[in-house]
Amino acid sequence: MKISNTIILIFTSLSLIAQKNQIQQISFNGENYWKYESVDIHNNTPYKFPPSGYGQFPKDGRWISCFEEDTTKVASIFEVRNGKLDGKSIQFRLDESKESEYDFLKGEQNGYERFWNKKGVLVFESQHQYKNFVNFESSVRIGELKKWNDNGKLVKIQRFLDDEPNGRQLEIYENGQIKKEEFYINGKKDSTITKFHSNGQIEKQIKYTQGRFVEENPNVEYHSNGNVAGKGDLKAGQKTGKWIYYYNDGAKESEGKYETYIFNYHNENTYFYHKKGLWNYWYTNGRLKAKGIYGSPKIEDLEFNDQYQNTKGVRKDSWKYFDDNGTEISLKKFNSMMIKMTDY
Repeated sequence: MKISNTIILIFTSLSLIAQKNQIQQISFNGENYWKYESVDIHNNTPYKFPPSGYGQFPKDGRWISCFEEDTTKVASIFEVRNGKLDGKSIQFRLDESKESEYDFLKGEQNGYERFWNKKGVLVFESQHQYKNFVNFESSVRIGELKKWNDNGKLVKIQRFLDDEPNGRQLEIYENGQIKKEEFYINGKKDSTITKFHSNGQIEKQIKYTQGRFVEENPNVEYHSNGNVAGKGDLKAGQKTGKWIYYYNDGAKESEGKYETYIFNYHNENTYFYHKKGLWNYWYTNGRLKAKGIYGSPKIEDLEFNDQYQNTKGVRKDSWKYFDDNGTEISLKKFNSMMIKMTDY
């Protein structure tokens, strides 16, 4: 076994040396390129480079890579200086459409990073800057990060300084109205976070100073017509205590309490809030729709996908349900009538 392993190791080493010394040069669109090993459609990224067998690229200049699925189709073209990615790196799809584009300097991102969808629409753009630290080289995100939907409508603008959110951050509706606006200073939330309806009407606001939530209770949420949608207190930016919700005509929709708690997950605090205790729901005509007790969700049912989360309340067995005439009905009939009621 040891002899076989030794033979394999020697053969592998010789193969890598031979591969390094037998790099092919091919022509593409009238330009000469060094030919890199083929890649599959799921691994077509500049971060696959440089090849593990080399440690760094053995030749400076333009390089080209083709697809394993079809070696006549170009997967990527890129530039190398001093053995490292340096210059433009462009990736293509199997249908020959451009997929992505990166700028590099000394093996690190420096400049723009862009992605296009299959229709040729730009859907992502961001910027990086090369940094030479004392013991290593790297790059940091700077400037604007922009996202567009598949139809080319701008939907998000984020601004960065040295890898940290900095300045005005925006989410945008397809009609061009601002969906969410917030401000950061050196990675910390600062000033008022505002969410809007698609008609420009304010939906809700939360204030932060140097990353810390500023309590201004009661907190008020609004419908798109400007009428109050909900009102209650916040704690650490999360709903807590008594909240009352209203229909867009001003009629009371529901009333009850929230519980807020902190769970330490992987040494980071995650904040949850959920409906707890007695809640009442009403129809627009003022008749009782449902009432009952919410318990606490189980830890194993929680999804740790964000630092701040609204968790679904757990209904206990004692709930009662009614039709809009006030007659008590079963849960099965209540659900079959598609009556709107949220547990969040």
